[in-house]
Amino acid sequence: MKALVTTLLLALLLSGCSWFRGTGETSEPSAPVPSPSSIKSEIKLKTLWSIDVGSEGPETIYRLRPAVGPKYVYVADYAGVVRAVDKSTGRTVWSTDVKNPVSAGPGLGKGIVTVGTRTGEVIALNAATGRILWYSGATSEVLAVPAVADGIVVARAADGRVFGLDASNGHRIWISEYAVPSLTLRGTSDPVVAGDSVYVGLASGKVAALRLKDGKEEWEATVAVPKGRSDLERMVDVDADPVVRGGGVFAVSYQGRLVAIGQSSGRVVWTRDVSAYTGLAVDRSNVYVTDADNQVWAFDAYRGASVWRQNKLAGLHLSGPVVDGDYVVVGDNQGYLDWLSIRDGSLAGRLYVADGAIAQPPVLSGGILYVLTQSGTLSALKVGAASK
Repeated sequence: MKALVTTLLLALLLSGCSWFRGTGETSEPSAPVPSPSSIKSEIKLKTLWSIDVGSEGPETIYRLRPAVGPKYVYVADYAGVVRAVDKSTGRTVWSTDVKNPVSAGPGLGKGIVTVGTRTGEVIALNAATGRILWYSGATSEVLAVPAVADGIVVARAADGRVFGLDASNGHRIWISEYAVPSLTLRGTSDPVVAGDSVYVGLASGKVAALRLKDGKEEWEATVAVPKGRSDLERMVDVDADPVVRGGGVFAVSYQGRLVAIGQSSGRVVWTRDVSAYTGLAVDRSNVYVTDADNQVWAFDAYRGASVWRQNKLAGLHLSGPVVDGDYVVVGDNQGYLDWLSIRDGSLAGRLYVADGAIAQPPVLSGGILYVLTQSGTLSALKVGAASK
């Protein structure tokens, strides 16, 4: 019953139901979404290549997004096929069917590619050949991309358990357990490895720092405190991936707050009321957030003060943001990428990529944006060249 209720709530959330409203500043009704023809675009975009790599599946909550290595781009589809694609040509180098529906991935590190499955497994493949190296059982569905660092694969199960697995054979090294509220958003933030620590956002509205080598908790910080009488009102999941930068850990919760936390101390430095679940990005000056109302915000990274807000895209369903030079880029449910100026949030361009929603943030590597749509189109795009 819990799974059914959670799925229904997620469907309402993704459809923009008014039951799910952000807790940040009240905004005036947004204007209609600008049509691409009405925007004088500052952006010139060239499609280097575009290929079909299989569907992301029936729900946009599955964390299927490109992982970019030195030579290849790795991608997985909902049906269970993992592929390596040549970065230069878009040619498929290898493809492997892991025989399980993939719900998160790929992760990438030290010559292996990792995926999580709906059936509760973590699978590792050889990054050069696609050969399956090992399967390792989790205790429930894996909705977070498994991270790879220092010979350890860190995986998260939907039941609140975090696993440290030996990257060479999948054997369990350590396990940490966290309680999961009776009602949550259907999703889990990815474990983020920085230095000797792993940072995980929890469904309880907290962020925990664990030692990578043994899973021992270093600190736990509160992002948001559940409020209200109903389980629905008390949902404060930290589903957006934490970001570690400049000695700080930045995290945001649904129906809660955006916070900056001291990386070493676990002390909350500043907070802002905002509700978000899709993602955030950080540069040297600002923290950028796509909120639950599909507005994009910029906050000062040092003080938390609001810098700007862009609400002209609020009629769309937006991905989390990525910073690309002088712009913040988000994907939307119409298959467009939307460029916002990092200076003032003004809309600099809306450019069509392919059919299908862009639910996960684009991946920027070497000046190239890699974008996966829900319909299964993987594209490599370069900004600054003449449009194709």
